[in-house]
Parts: sequence; structure tokens; C-alpha cells
Amino acid sequence: MITYRNILESDYKIQERVRLWRNSDRVKAGMLNQSPISADQHRQWIDSLSKKTGLHEVRVSFSDSIPFGIINLRDINTDIKSCDWGYYIGDDAFLGQKLGMRLLYDLTDWGFSEAGMYKMYSTVRSDNLKALHDELQAGYHIEGFLKDHLLSASGELIGIYLIAQFQTEWVKNKEKISSWAKIGD
Repeated sequence: MITYRNILESDYKIQERVRLWRNSDRVKAGMLNQSPISADQHRQWIDSLSKKTGLHEVRVSFSDSIPFGIINLRDINTDIKSCDWGYYIGDDAFLGQKLGMRLLYDLTDWGFSEAGMYKMYSTVRSDNLKALHDELQAGYHIEGFLKDHLLSASGELIGIYLIAQFQTEWVKNKEKISSWAKIGD
């Protein structure tokens, strides 16, 4: 069973595990900012989340009682009902189990059904086509492309896809996406 807990309600060991996941080469490869995160930087970030209540929330994903990933809503704007988002599987032992699709479904449902957003948006590196494919399958669409937007750790210029989905699209396609994400299995 997949459950979620706010990172602020998680103990130090789980919070530190999130930092280690974020510093892993695999997880960093999908991030815009690939700089290493020190323990002090991570603590400052955790502390900042408590000051951004309602603006940025991070939830740790658990399979049964084992933490394995993250979903988050950030830049939450309640006036225009929009937010940015992100997710990843941090624990390598949980790769290949289609849990990324489940995280994406739960993240999107959280944003639209629980948080009441009208539009959810994000960015995807042009060298992360697997994530882009999954997100398009989950009802997101490409709104733009920023060519040569960032410099990778290897010195290569990387483009960024701008993707989004509207609540009306989610409501219309939620059941189909639910079967794609294997909800209920």
C-alpha cells in the first residue's frame, strides 16, 4: 500500500535519506539543479518548508512502511490556482515496479482534487524522455520548449520542456489515467 507523509512530520533519518536520494547520480540526472546538497543546506531547506506552509509541500512516499520517493507541490498560488510540481523514486530497490507512474497519478490528483489547483505545470529536461513520455501519458501537454536552457555537469547544453495540465482535462481523463497508473492493483 502506498501512503504519503509530509516531510516536516518525518523523523531526521527519513529527512536525511531524502537528501541522500537527491544527491544520488540517478536522481540528480533529472533535476535542473544538479549541485550536491550538504547536510546544512538540506536542514535550511527543511526549515524553510515550515515557513512556506501553503506555498510548498513535500510528501515522502512509502510502500507499506518503507520510504522510497518524493512528491511535491511548489510555488502554490491560491489566487490563480496554479502550482509547479515534482516527484522521484529515491530508493533504487523500488525501480522497475511502475511506482513512478503511481507517484505521478497521486501527485496530480493531490494538486487538483485536494489542493484545488486549476493548472499544474512543470519542466522536464530534454534528455529525460522517459519522464516526458510518462507525463504526456498522464494528461500533461507541452506548452513550450527552452532551447539550450542549462549547462549539464558534462558541459552539454540541455533544453527544457514546459508541460502543464488543467483540472478540466484531469477530471475528463482521470479514470483512463488511473488504469494506466495501475491504481487499485
